Amino acid sequence: MVESSVVRMVEDREPGRVVVVWGGKGGVGCTLVAAGLARLWHRQGRAVAAVQAGGSVCGALELLLARTEVPLLALEEPSRGGAPSLEQSVAAVGPQGRVVVDCGSRESPLMQRVMSRADVVAVVGTPDLLGLRSLTRGRRRVLAQGLEERRSGYVLNRLGMPGGLGLEEVQALLTSECWGILPDVPEEVVSLIAEGVAGPGSGSWSAALEALATRIEQLLSTLPPLPRPVNASRTPPPAPVPLPCQAKQAILQKLVRRLGEFDRSGDPAVLRRRVTEEAAAVVEETVETRRLPRRDVDAIILQLVDEVLGLGALEDLIRDPEVTEIMINGPAHVYVEKGGRIQQVPCHFASPEDIIRLVDRIIGPLGRRIDESSPMVDARLPDGSRLNAVIPPLALDGPLVTIRRFGVAAMTMDDLVAAGTLAPGLARQLKQAVVAKKNILLSGGTGTGKTTLLNALSGFIPSTERIITIEDAAELRLQQQHVVRLEARPPNVEGLGAVTIRDLVRNALRMRPDRIIVGEVRGAEALDMLQAMNTGHSGSMATIHANSAADALSRLETMTLMANVALPLKVVRDQIAAAVDFVVHLERQPDGSRRVTEVVRLSGTSAGRYQTRRCSGEEEEGAEPEVAEA
Repeated sequence: MVESSVVRMVEDREPGRVVVVWGGKGGVGCTLVAAGLARLWHRQGRAVAAVQAGGSVCGALELLLARTEVPLLALEEPSRGGAPSLEQSVAAVGPQGRVVVDCGSRESPLMQRVMSRADVVAVVGTPDLLGLRSLTRGRRRVLAQGLEERRSGYVLNRLGMPGGLGLEEVQALLTSECWGILPDVPEEVVSLIAEGVAGPGSGSWSAALEALATRIEQLLSTLPPLPRPVNASRTPPPAPVPLPCQAKQAILQKLVRRLGEFDRSGDPAVLRRRVTEEAAAVVEETVETRRLPRRDVDAIILQLVDEVLGLGALEDLIRDPEVTEIMINGPAHVYVEKGGRIQQVPCHFASPEDIIRLVDRIIGPLGRRIDESSPMVDARLPDGSRLNAVIPPLALDGPLVTIRRFGVAAMTMDDLVAAGTLAPGLARQLKQAVVAKKNILLSGGTGTGKTTLLNALSGFIPSTERIITIEDAAELRLQQQHVVRLEARPPNVEGLGAVTIRDLVRNALRMRPDRIIVGEVRGAEALDMLQAMNTGHSGSMATIHANSAADALSRLETMTLMANVALPLKVVRDQIAAAVDFVVHLERQPDGSRRVTEVVRLSGTSAGRYQTRRCSGEEEEGAEPEVAEA
């Protein structure tokens, strides 16, 4: 066996486990629970480290652990640069150690990074209606990070709080069993509990915390450790070393023969460990690689594992949460979009055939194909990313692949306001429009943030309503529980079996929807969508490609007339004016940021022209509407 760091990563015992405490919303007691667990394990003699994810160490977590010897680490947002690695604490606690992370309740790239490293995640909430709603929603957000369902669970804090629900009522509302139930204690006792000083009523809280810690320990004993980065605490992983195409394919074919038929549906950590072991053995037996430096050998092993289980040369780009688009222009030219700007990356393929094999591996399980007779394909990756590929003879300079990626966690309206996408006043006005069941049309060019804003607006839809989403490629990530998702289907290789957006809109009307959300209107389905909005399905939303709000209405007219229904233009405009309440237009700025540049409210037609009023974020009572040409 090769004595490489990759093989040692498989064979050695994993150094410590990571326990993340996450809140469905702020103020539910995440920091107190995290500090309590860290303190308890420290008293039991375990090596423990406490981590504050986001912000400074000098905060609530430090105050709660001030009188202990538990080391503290502050993880900063990746955008700030120089953020310490969580692996440093994991390596420091050693085997059997515990790293407790107070992750707060804010969704961010840092949260995604922490969740990807978590062995278990305790989602904390309180026993009131708002707290329980945020608790179940918070766990869904955690599971959206790709965590196995068994690695996350509820922790109910402050049972018995004034105005809170009883235990039976709480258990009836939650979808799964709680890992721990902590009683409510007076505020002055909280500091005594955190400092380990006995106080009135602290005994029951301490006993409940011990029961929670025991439950987590039992769970960790049954869960395999997650695969860790190679030497993450000391050096970054080795950069991939380009191999000649023939040598790489020879090694890869040998590895595939050695693995034979294996089940890919098992535990990902166990599966990756097995493939890594076999790849290391194949590399050791391959004469061509014996003369390479050890670092290059490790990189080749990682390449082989990514080729078998992942997306090969694209794996590093797929793992980067800041990459929103990947563009492959032939084997030697790969570009990505980060922060709204396109840049070339030092990633390449050995040959055009490598790119085609990659596309085949993605679309094969979906029943799709790409070859000279069918040289274009659209598909969706398991994580929801959208792939488009074009190969020769249509692509003159080699295979072209575009992968549109979507963030693991959907941005909220507060996130968009903080990013400068729209003003707080407009955000409030749009929230009121969604709650009041106004129909909203989002317009803009490609990549301007229409889907992101639509996701954020959907967060204001009451959880009691039934929502049906219709998309060409599933991109929406709604937070409600009662969501029915429909996706169009392209024709098969014989040109049969296609199910269009229009077919799905018509069928959705028979599914008792409260609201219908169309991911993108691009054809004759516009007429059916307008009919739905005008027949009792208020509060529906859709996106459309356009250069302005006025252009969006004009394009909607054109697409309505594509339905082959002989309607006069005046009737079409009356239908649009009656159905659409707001048009929100977004644009991408030169610096790569996305902005809402227009919010237009429709109030009918006059002399065949739309009556519109531009919204500024402050409702202008009694203002005279503008009359706009379509």
